[in-house]
Amino acid sequence: MFLPFAQSFTAGRIALALLILLTSLLFRYSCAHPSAFLSSRYLPLYIVQFPYPIVFLVRLQCMESSKTMRNVSKVFAHDPSHSSYTMPPPQIFIFMFYLKFLLIYSVTPLGYSAKLTFSNNCTDHVWPGILPGSSIKPSTTGFSLRPGEDKVISVETNWTGKVWGRTLCTQNSTTGNFNCVTGDCRSNNLECSVYGEPPVTLGEFALNATNGLDYYDVSLVDGYNLPMTITPHGGSRGRCVNIGCASDLNSQCPPDLAIPRGQGDVVGCKSACSAYVEDKYCCVGNWTGDACQRNSYTAFFKIACPTAYSYAYDKRNTTFTCAGADYLILFCPSPTTGLGQVQQHISPTSSPKSGNDSQVIPPLNSPNQTLTNFSSKGRTIGVDAKKVRIISPLAAGLVFLCLGVSFCICKKKQKKAKKLSSLLKGSSHVKVQKEYLDLPLFDLRTISFATNNFASTNKLGKGGFGTVYKGILKDGQEIAVKRLSQTSRQGLNEFKNEVTYIAKLQHRNLVKLLGCCIETDEIMLIYEFMPNKSLDYFIFDATLSRILDWPKRYNIINGIARGLQYLHQDSRLRIIHRDLKVDNVLLDQDMNPKISDFGLARCFGEDQTEANTKKVMGTHGYMSPEYQVDGIYSVKSDVFSFGVMVLEIVSGQRNRGFTHPDHQLNLLGHAWRLHQEGRSLELIAEPAKVSCSQSEILKTIQVALLCVQRSPEDRPSMSSVVLMMSGEGSLAQPKQPGFFTERELVEANVPPSQSNFRPFSLNALSLSSLDPR
Repeated sequence: MFLPFAQSFTAGRIALALLILLTSLLFRYSCAHPSAFLSSRYLPLYIVQFPYPIVFLVRLQCMESSKTMRNVSKVFAHDPSHSSYTMPPPQIFIFMFYLKFLLIYSVTPLGYSAKLTFSNNCTDHVWPGILPGSSIKPSTTGFSLRPGEDKVISVETNWTGKVWGRTLCTQNSTTGNFNCVTGDCRSNNLECSVYGEPPVTLGEFALNATNGLDYYDVSLVDGYNLPMTITPHGGSRGRCVNIGCASDLNSQCPPDLAIPRGQGDVVGCKSACSAYVEDKYCCVGNWTGDACQRNSYTAFFKIACPTAYSYAYDKRNTTFTCAGADYLILFCPSPTTGLGQVQQHISPTSSPKSGNDSQVIPPLNSPNQTLTNFSSKGRTIGVDAKKVRIISPLAAGLVFLCLGVSFCICKKKQKKAKKLSSLLKGSSHVKVQKEYLDLPLFDLRTISFATNNFASTNKLGKGGFGTVYKGILKDGQEIAVKRLSQTSRQGLNEFKNEVTYIAKLQHRNLVKLLGCCIETDEIMLIYEFMPNKSLDYFIFDATLSRILDWPKRYNIINGIARGLQYLHQDSRLRIIHRDLKVDNVLLDQDMNPKISDFGLARCFGEDQTEANTKKVMGTHGYMSPEYQVDGIYSVKSDVFSFGVMVLEIVSGQRNRGFTHPDHQLNLLGHAWRLHQEGRSLELIAEPAKVSCSQSEILKTIQVALLCVQRSPEDRPSMSSVVLMMSGEGSLAQPKQPGFFTERELVEANVPPSQSNFRPFSLNALSLSSLDPR
C-alpha cells in the first residue's frame, strides 16, 4: 500500500523516507549501546511509535557484525518473550529490502516534462534560440517574441541544452536568408541548427541530471548581448534561486570588448578570449584548472552579474540546482530584479468539490514582468484528502523523534556556551558579558565541510589574527570564516573584541557577525560573505574603477557615514573603530558598503569623550594626529579617518604615498591647496566624472576637509556629517588639515631627538600595512 501512495504524493514519500532513516539510526544506536537504549526515558515513546516491527528491525540491524551480535543478546535478555535469539523469517528480509527500495525511490522525482517559458520584457523584438545538447529536441529551436509576449516550450524531463536571445534580426526578401546581428545561429533560418553556441548571454540546462536534480546556469563566458534571467517555479529541493544578468552591460562595456554598430552604438560585449585569443584569457594550454583565474575583464562581468559564469573555471556561485521545476527565461528583466533569491516552493491544493488543482503563482520581481501561460505547479501531482490522512501519523512520529533530537542539541549548545563564557572571561564590560551568550555557535564539522576542510582554493586572505576562508553552508548560504592562529595573541584579543562589541550590533552598513566556533583548539568567527571584496580593490584599479561612477561612489560615502553614525551615537554601545580605511570597507553584491574588522575597536561609556593608550595600533595615512602622536583617541579620531577615505574615494589615489609633480604634499595637502585655489574639481578621478554632479562633489570634498582638520574640536561629528551630506547642514570653511605634508607624517614616527612632537611611547607603536587586515 505504501508504494502507490509514494508515487502519488512527493511530500509523503519524503516524510516516509526520513522516518525510515531516523528509525534505522535509532536501532543502530540501540545495538551499539543496548544498556543506554533500554534505560532511556524515551524508550516508551519509541515503542509506541513503532510497536510492530521493532523487535525484528533491531535484530536485523544488529546482525551486521559479530560484535553487535553480543549486544543483541543483551537487548533481548530484557524481553522474556525473546530471551533466545532466532533467525527472523525470510519475509522480514524481503520487508527490509522493500523499505530500502522505497527510501531510494522516494527521493527520485517522477519523469514528467518540464516547461520553459520565454518572456520578452524588452522594448524591441527578441528571437530566442534553442540548442539541444542531446538527441532529444524540443518542438521548436527558434521563434520570434514581440515585446510583452510569452511562449511556452515543453521539453523532456532529462533534456539538456542551451537557450539565448537573438537581436536585430532581418530576413532577406530575395534569398529568404534569416540573419541576426547578435546571437545568430548560422542556419539562415528562424529555426536553429546544431552549430555550437554563439558568443552571447547563454542559459544552460541539464534536467534530471543527478539524483533527480536539474542543473542550470547563465553564462557570460563567451560574451554578452542582452540581460537575461532564469527563474525556477515549483521546485521541491536544491538551490532553486533566481539567477542571471539583469544589468545592461552594453553601455558599460570596456572599449576593447565592445561590439559596435552604426554611430557608436554598442550592441554586445565580447569575451576577453574572443578579443585577444590568448591562452590565459581562454583558459587553455597552461591556463586550465586553478591556473585560470579571474582577471579585470572577467571581473567586469562577475561584479555586474554575480550569479552568472564569467570565465571557464568560475567556481563561485555559478551553477544552481532544483528538482522538478518549470523555468521562466526572461529577457530584459527590471534592473532591480533580486537575483540569488530562493523562489517559493509552490504546493498544489485540491478542492474537495471539483477535484481541480488551484494554482498559486508567486509574486514577480517587477510589475513589468508577465506570466500569461506559466504554470506555477512545476512537475508535481495532485493529492486528495485520503492521502493526507495517511501522511498524518507518519508526520506525527517524525515530530516526536525531532523532539528527542532537539533535546540533545540543546545540551550540546549549553556546553559550547560554557566554552565561550570561559574564553571571554575577564572582559571589562559587564553589560556585554550578560548578552554575548546569545551568539550562534557553529560546530567544527559544519565549518570544515563548508570550507572544504579549509582548502587553499577557498582562502580569501591572511593577517595577524590568522587566515580568512570562504565557505558555503549546506543551505547554500555563503560565509567568510576568520580562523584564529593558535600562536596569535593579537588574534585572540581581536576575537574577544569582535564577539564582545559587535555581536549585538545590527546595521545595514556593518558586516554581520553570524556566529563563532570554539571546538578543540580551534577558534573561529563566521561572517556574512561579501562577494565584491573590499573598496580598495575597486578605487585603486585602473580597470575596475570604471565601474564606480559618481552615483555609486556617493552612495558608498553616505553608507560609510551612516554606519559610523550608528557606532558613535545610535548603537547600544558607543564604539570607536580605530582602524577605518578603505581596505576595511567591504562591498556586497549591490556595491553597498559595510564596515568590517573591529579587532582594534574600543567601547566608551555614556559620559566618556576620549581615552588614552600607550599602545597605538592602526594604519599609516589614516590615523589622526592626536592619536598617532599622543595616543589619544575619540569619536573624532574615526572622523579623521573617514575624511581621508572620502578624499581617496573621490580622487582614486591613496593618501599614503601620493605624489604630484608640482609639490611634495600628500593627498590631504593636495586637496587643501586645490580647495584654497578654487580648483577642487581637478581632484576628481576620471571614472567619477561620468554622470557626476559638480555641486555634490564640491560639497563632498569640503566635508572631507572639515573631517581631517588638525584639531579634534574643529572636526564635525558623524551625525553632522550625515546632515551635511544630505544637504541639511551648513558648511563651514575648513582649516588646514592634520599631517599636511608627507614629511609631517614621517616626523610623527622618528626618535624623540629628531622630532618636535611630544612622544608618548615609541616602543608601543604598532602600525599595520596598507594591505587588508
